[in-house]
This record gives sequence, structure tokens and C-alpha cells, in this order.
Amino acid sequence: RVINAVETWQTLIINENEEVISDQNNQHTYIDGTGVAAVIIDTGVDAGHPDFDFDEGKIKAYKLERGSRTWVEQKDSDTSSGHGTHCAGTVGGNGDASAGAKKGVAPGAMLIGLGVGDVAFIDNPLEAFQWVYDNSRPGANPMNIRVTSNSWGSSGSEYDPSNAISQAVLNLQYDNNVVS
Repeated sequence: RVINAVETWQTLIINENEEVISDQNNQHTYIDGTGVAAVIIDTGVDAGHPDFDFDEGKIKAYKLERGSRTWVEQKDSDTSSGHGTHCAGTVGGNGDASAGAKKGVAPGAMLIGLGVGDVAFIDNPLEAFQWVYDNSRPGANPMNIRVTSNSWGSSGSEYDPSNAISQAVLNLQYDNNVVS
């Protein structure tokens, strides 16, 4: 309620045919992320959490191995703070741990967690953006990656369009049609 999310959820949604889509419970179930993948660039993801369908292959979790600069798949790549797991739940949690009360905004989406930090520090985001870029190229995007989620906070500085992260986001958007 603090950020008016409830009011936003109750807003009518109009589809591409200009028809109003809504149900009595304001669930808008036709928008659930099915068929697309969202990449969570954060501290990693505990793919074994009950709100993720790990056994069904709907989530993958990787951690950047700093020494070799390679991505290692792990069931739990969020080994420090849980922040990345929290962010993944907000995006695509299925709500099982809360009997459906705390579902993510896109529970049908495939989730990919890229662990690039620990505790409250993100220290390798460019490597994550490079991974997303390489795995979301048109014609070579089998997971249908369409979104990245990056909940990192700010250093307090002004937006700089020439910053490496800004450039990575622009490249993903314009070259690969991936929104960050």
C-alpha cells in the first residue's frame, strides 16, 4: 500500500484487441510470464526454495567463479544474504510457501539466477550482462530470455549513459530485445 501497488493491481488491463481483461479477483491470469525467461542478476538464487519449481526445470542458478571467470550451475547460488532469492520470488515465485498468497508477478516465467555478489555487494555485473547478451541473441535464445532484474541500489551518482552498465543495458535492449 505504501507504493500504491494494490491500486495498480486493480487497474484494468486492455489487451492488443482493445478488450478489457480482468477477473473478479484481479488476478489477470493471462499475464503470468509463461513462455519467457527472466534473469535475476543479484547475489544468486536458492533454486530449491519451495516457491520455485526446481524439479520441473523452471529455474536455473549460476554463480560466477571468480578465479576462473566461469559460470557454475548450483542448486543454491545465493550463499550469503538471500537477497537474490527474494528478488527471484518477487519476479516468478509460485507462492507455494504461502499457499498462493505471495506469488511473484510472473509465476509462469522460467527464472535464471546469476550470482554476481555476496551480502550487499554486487561485484561482477558486467560478466552477468555478457552472459545474458550471449544467451539471448536473436535466433539463439532457446530459453526466450526477455527480462533482467537488477535490484542493486545506487552509489548516489547521476545517471551516466556512457557507463559500462548503461551501455550493457542498451545493447541488450536494442540488439536482443531484452528489457532490464
